[in-house]
Amino acid sequence: MHYSARSHGIPDGVRTCRFPATFVYLCLITACGGGSPSSPFDGGDATQLQPPPVSSVSASGTDGGIVVDWFGSITATGYNVYWSDTPGVTQQSGTRATFSLPPGTITGLTNGTTYYAIVTATNDNGESAASNEVQAVAMLQPPPAVIGVKAEPGDGDATIEWFDQADADSYSVFWGTNPSGGGTEITGATSPFVVTGLTNSETYYLSVAGNNAAGQGAASQVVEATPVAAVPGWTAQTEINTPFSGIANDLELEDVAINDSGVAAALWTSSEGFFGSLKRIVVNHTASGSWGEQLILANAGSSASVAVTPAGDIHVASDEGATVRTRRNTNDAWSDATVIRNGSAVANSFGVKLAADGQGNVFLCWVEDTFPAGTDPLRSTHRLWVARFDANTEAWGAPELISTSLSWIRSPRITAGAANTAIVAWLQDSVEHDPTMQNPPDRRVVYASRYDGVAWQSAAVVGRNDLVDFDSGDELALNGNAGGSAVVTWTQTRSATGTPDAYQVEAVRYDAQLSQWSAPENIVDGTTQAIVPNVTLDGASASLAAWINGTDTVVSGSTFDPVASLWGVETDIPTDILGAREPYGIDGDEAGSLVVAWAKDFQVPKGIFVRRQEAGSGTWGTTAHLGGRVGDELLFEMSGSGYAIVVTKTQVTQRESRNNVVYGTIYTP
Repeated sequence: MHYSARSHGIPDGVRTCRFPATFVYLCLITACGGGSPSSPFDGGDATQLQPPPVSSVSASGTDGGIVVDWFGSITATGYNVYWSDTPGVTQQSGTRATFSLPPGTITGLTNGTTYYAIVTATNDNGESAASNEVQAVAMLQPPPAVIGVKAEPGDGDATIEWFDQADADSYSVFWGTNPSGGGTEITGATSPFVVTGLTNSETYYLSVAGNNAAGQGAASQVVEATPVAAVPGWTAQTEINTPFSGIANDLELEDVAINDSGVAAALWTSSEGFFGSLKRIVVNHTASGSWGEQLILANAGSSASVAVTPAGDIHVASDEGATVRTRRNTNDAWSDATVIRNGSAVANSFGVKLAADGQGNVFLCWVEDTFPAGTDPLRSTHRLWVARFDANTEAWGAPELISTSLSWIRSPRITAGAANTAIVAWLQDSVEHDPTMQNPPDRRVVYASRYDGVAWQSAAVVGRNDLVDFDSGDELALNGNAGGSAVVTWTQTRSATGTPDAYQVEAVRYDAQLSQWSAPENIVDGTTQAIVPNVTLDGASASLAAWINGTDTVVSGSTFDPVASLWGVETDIPTDILGAREPYGIDGDEAGSLVVAWAKDFQVPKGIFVRRQEAGSGTWGTTAHLGGRVGDELLFEMSGSGYAIVVTKTQVTQRESRNNVVYGTIYTP
């Protein structure tokens, strides 16, 4: 809850390679000895060279023609194809067709007739000797494999789409439960096509093939879809991103936010180009109840965050190198970027996080890693910065430095209350990092600072401060309520227990009424390898801490009773066999209702699931299957009034070579 590449011809001393999809010319020039002809690349007389014969000539039939292909010559400027319906073609007997590059298509021929062809290369110095003769029958071929195939699950059905082909007269859709494809064939389909009569929560595999008078072409790649019954209150999984190009589209989810009116936003980074050379911050948000178009906001650094105010304004913050900047969406229009801090050239920012309070103020935190002049080059200084957007002046204030470490600061988290208050928590080493040690201890301790409506309080240790050896905190989580109370959870290693690889879950609470932090408490002892903790709390500060139980591969949890001021015993939260490595989220509203959301990819049915515990009931309801789109990342958030958002990233190999798609679904109470 958060307020063919081809090389052409092979002259002496030139080696060639052939790659599909794009032309690339590679050559390795060897030394010419004695009176051998000179290479045009070593200062010799190029006018003495005619192209050598082309190689690897082949031919295939097409409708009313033949297609002749070959490896070209690096010294050629053109090519002649001589063809005839009689074998033994020569340059004198054949009909000539000229081409600048392979392949060459001869048209206007009679289907069913065999044609013969030879190829020569040409340049300003003459024509090469003829290639070997090839032959092919002019005839209509079945269509090639259909591309651009995509399937979307529905309620008891699935919709399959594809790119139409010029040489296909009709299409057949195949569907079944075999991952290899095939199954039931539906003829005469047009894109998009809805396959009906499917069983919800069962995964189906679909493909499509083109047909013409020559027969049926090869089947497309197989795509899958898991139909899911509509869940009351939840929208269907909606694709909220589109590829920017046909090159790799690698995505990483960054953040989600939703306010008490259901205005939501999702943020991710998109890395495109070869080796992910271009990384950008991309956002999409709901407008008038439906998702809008994605928008590139900035080139990306290492982190980004989003917050939605009660009025529906959307704030996005991101880092790029040493610079931290924000943008704001008001009335569905984005502002120019505001630079919050422009650090030195030897600095790097990361860990950007945002939170909005109930009055529209927005709080920002991040870490800056610097290498000050005159210091050990292996030793950097980490600084934790904060900044605040004032809803009254509609401007960002100057950034404030609230903590400095000559070791490490990690995992900053921030939450805001209803009335101009906020809490930031982070992990910071309790001892200075020694770069001369091969395996130095981390000893990360939980720190926190609070904005009390006027100023940020001094940073203070709120976690355990008695760490020794290789004890360390990790996987920090923070959540707060409208009243300004908050809970921090984290995993804690304690080598003194004799099991240094075991993780225990710890928690510390801030009580807004008492204006104080509790002592850190151990809520699970680590014997079950508890990892990835999360936490939520309601308006009365009743809390639920959750974590992955690595032994039983389920989500476990413990509930804090604010009246008894006690954490309960560890219990399993029913998630229908949640895989230990699968993503999950847990959150609640101010009234005390709780929702756990998770992704399941290893058991059938696959997809995104949620389970709800109504306020005051103490029991979890039945599992709801939100959709069959599932990936390796999931983000979940719930507003104080009960609106919720689930965003997941799914890996696919479908349209335009994209390999990741973002899906979002919204809950309306």
